[in-house]
Amino acid sequence: MTAVKAFLGHSLAPASADQLVNTLGVFAHELLPGIKTTPAIADDVHRSHLNITLEDLPLPGRAEIAFLNSKGFGGNNATGAVISPRLVEQMLEKRYGAARLAQYHAKRELTREAARAYDEACCTGPMPAIYHFGDDLIDETLIELDAEELRLPGVARTIRLDLPNRYPDMV
Repeated sequence: MTAVKAFLGHSLAPASADQLVNTLGVFAHELLPGIKTTPAIADDVHRSHLNITLEDLPLPGRAEIAFLNSKGFGGNNATGAVISPRLVEQMLEKRYGAARLAQYHAKRELTREAARAYDEACCTGPMPAIYHFGDDLIDETLIELDAEELRLPGVARTIRLDLPNRYPDMV
């Protein structure tokens, strides 16, 4: 267990993004950063079954799932689970096979190359602003929702909400 706030302060609005970026770094580097802003954990902090680490903790081969907690801000408390890219790829290979995963990797490399080119363009010259605010708005009063489906104006097909779990082999 670690605390992103120890490194960034109380960022409020981007706090969830801060936690997610930290988590992706933990997955990539297999290292959980310790909480370095306190010399010790207070005696009244419940620690049963928790490793609240004050020093960096290497996680070789063990950084697979993270639980991001959001607490406060008027009582909105939630936990989101994030699965590591490595574990997700194992799940995808189990479901679709190695050949399909290799096809995905080839397509992903094209996307990564486009992202590298865009990053290079951003770093070497002025980038024009991309501004689409107000484009393609829908009339929210025309949205229809019931227990079985969601209907959006301008979209011919409904969105079914009573779908069976397509991932029983993953849970």
